[in-house]
Amino acid sequence: MAAGALSVKRRELIFSALLAACALFFVATSAAQAPAPASSYEYLWYEAENMRALTASSSLHEPLLNPSYLDFPASKTPGWCISGPGVSAEWSQGGESEWNSVAASVDETRATIWQDVEVPRAGEYKVWIRYADFANKTENFVVRVTQQGREVFSHEFGAKDVIDSHDETSMYWGWAFAWDSASANLAKGPARVSIDITKSAQARRQVDCFLLTSDLSFVPSGRRKPDFAAMRYLREWSATRAPLASLIESAWPNVAPPAWVRPKIAGRDFIMPWNIAREFWQLYDKPPAERSLYPFNAEPVDEFVKSYAGKRDVPIFDSKLVSPVIYINDMPALLKDGSAFRRYLAETKSPFAILINYGAPAFESDADALHALSVLNGELRDQFLGWVSGESVGFVWDEAPKYLKISSDMSRAQLLEAHRAFYTDALTRKWSALFKTQATAMWDRLLPA
Repeated sequence: MAAGALSVKRRELIFSALLAACALFFVATSAAQAPAPASSYEYLWYEAENMRALTASSSLHEPLLNPSYLDFPASKTPGWCISGPGVSAEWSQGGESEWNSVAASVDETRATIWQDVEVPRAGEYKVWIRYADFANKTENFVVRVTQQGREVFSHEFGAKDVIDSHDETSMYWGWAFAWDSASANLAKGPARVSIDITKSAQARRQVDCFLLTSDLSFVPSGRRKPDFAAMRYLREWSATRAPLASLIESAWPNVAPPAWVRPKIAGRDFIMPWNIAREFWQLYDKPPAERSLYPFNAEPVDEFVKSYAGKRDVPIFDSKLVSPVIYINDMPALLKDGSAFRRYLAETKSPFAILINYGAPAFESDADALHALSVLNGELRDQFLGWVSGESVGFVWDEAPKYLKISSDMSRAQLLEAHRAFYTDALTRKWSALFKTQATAMWDRLLPA
């Protein structure tokens, strides 16, 4: 076996061992770190991406994006902008606290975002902030707290490394999320927390969230939240599970009205759409003993096939709940008459869906495009679940600057109607251009994910 290669079976054993080790570690650390009741402490947790004064796009009327993988200069993304959601570097650390973070470019010298808060009681607080700590570089920014027009706290973060120089994550990516803190004496009442940039730095500034707490012994870890009151009450109740009086009259029927019943999907109560490796369809014509009997997606493909070829007992993929999802770029080939995919659908009557994320299929001719649409609306109509659209509504955002007409003086209802009209028209144009015929927006076939 080549160096570094692992068989699927061996990977499963190692993965199982890691899961067991993680479970033991979780139990041990949970028992050791279980927070004591802390009803006298205050925890004010705020997300940086929800703070005010982020730089907005003049055309899209939404915050500008300054993701870590593009490394924009301040001339292109001035001030504080939206950084996330992050990709591999952030995901390998558990991700940002609540999906997003903010960032300012390395050469930015003047920027401010702020958040108004209500300090529930006077006293000493710790001001904690989670940000990207770049190895051997500065990423200076200042956190300030003002009350009644007077600055009561100011501290510069990012002037020195917080993460150990031998931290594996930091060594791999060149940075890692860090928590750092400083003490503040706050009065009860309104306060404004601002995150300011006053000079350039050696690395971009990326801030995830901040916490004001009177629990001076609390030390944040990753995305783990403090002992908020609601969770504390639930934890304390779970120790005894004392019966609770129902808030609903006992005479209330325990059967959901027909209007509340979820409609079935392809005749089923529940399915699991699963992105299927295109190699499965390429192997479909091989003898059953030489290929997987079920659509699958695993890496490396050849190792998976070697381990499970011809077998009926296959983890996950032998479930009848799994329904194949194909990528829209593969649609022209897979929907052709006589294709392995079409024969599989005819033999199994399985429902399926098509993933459209960032896709742009190319049909060989207008006739092929028209034929694909006729197959979806005809022969496969009862099996086609729809277009899986992840991270975007239909992937038509590039038309927004030209066609989306909104203004700051619109009401919420007017904004919603403007977006509905834009997406309906844009989707209609998208499908009509793709299938070379007048189509509809196909809202009934759009599956947000």
